[in-house]
Amino acid sequence: MLRIDGTCYQYFELDGLITVACGTGAQYNYSTGECDCQGYGTWYNYAAQGCECYFSGQQQNEHGDCVWSDTDPGDDDGTICDPFYENCDPGGGGGGTPGNGNNNGDSDPSQALLVVCSPSTVTRGSPVSCLARPGDSTVTMENLVWTFASEAVLLDDLPSDNPLAGPLVMSGTLTAEATVNGVDGIMESVLLSVNPRDWSNEKWTFDVVDYSTEDPLPIRPESDAHLGDFQPEHFNSPNLNASQYPIGSGPNKGVYYTQAFPPAPVTGRVRINRQAIQSAEFLAIQTSCTAADLAGLIPKIEAHEGLNLEADSHSRVFRDTMWSLGGPAMEGIVGTEQMEFISLVVAAYDGVMVQAEGASALVDTYNQVQMTCTLVYFNP
Repeated sequence: MLRIDGTCYQYFELDGLITVACGTGAQYNYSTGECDCQGYGTWYNYAAQGCECYFSGQQQNEHGDCVWSDTDPGDDDGTICDPFYENCDPGGGGGGTPGNGNNNGDSDPSQALLVVCSPSTVTRGSPVSCLARPGDSTVTMENLVWTFASEAVLLDDLPSDNPLAGPLVMSGTLTAEATVNGVDGIMESVLLSVNPRDWSNEKWTFDVVDYSTEDPLPIRPESDAHLGDFQPEHFNSPNLNASQYPIGSGPNKGVYYTQAFPPAPVTGRVRINRQAIQSAEFLAIQTSCTAADLAGLIPKIEAHEGLNLEADSHSRVFRDTMWSLGGPAMEGIVGTEQMEFISLVVAAYDGVMVQAEGASALVDTYNQVQMTCTLVYFNP
């Protein structure tokens, strides 16, 4: 097998010569190690092992040249429309609107640059490979410079690798600039797109712990809040050991992203004021509640706070909200500097916790802790 542009292709040896099996319409170029297409406006698709038209919508004619669909009934002279222009010019002259690129050699393929990325749309973190080549395979290309621009960043220190291959984590425009056939500043751009990974099932671990003894509530309850509560306890940020390394190659070289879901154990602290509720002093100030009423209050408070993650409890609502928001919040974070990336992760993590705590605080106490009597509390 012979490796060509990152992919292996079969070859055979005949009379001591190695011949590469290029597809129909292409010939192997021993100088460049590539399969060169002979048709005008074509490029060699290594995945399909055949020549294809560079511009979508073009078709190859009987000579193998790529042409636009001819809608001009007066054009019967067999003129080939310039593949670098979207509008046919039956007279064979200039004019028209460039189909791609910027300063891409006008209509002369010997001064044009082609950029082909495979694939051009990926799931975040998947690899892409982008190849730049002259529009005319018989001319030289030198001084290749790549840049990548998204809505948020500009990456202008990319390697001159050709192909430029590596993980893609941001949608944006990749631009190649090179000297083609001795002409400087020839440019061509291609749009690269990223789809999010499905992190909806990625979850931070969550355990509920009874802290009633370790951190007791006031022995003389002054309000409902002194009978029981729920408090989430979490780290300032998730563990980013798996994500603090920049991408090493490709269009997004140097970019940090969440390569794996960062672990962050979260604890739900539940406190139930059993000692105060069962005390003789608390019972003595009651005017309508009996000892049996107070004893029955304890399991209701446990269920309301969510000691066992009961449905619609404070702990359950907090956990479910955190789980629903955590994966999507972590999935798409990228940064060009390590500290910037960490700050973005911490901010997203804190935002999830704030939203989860807010949802948990809305749990309805009255409907869950119904009493047949009216509790009396100690005066402050």
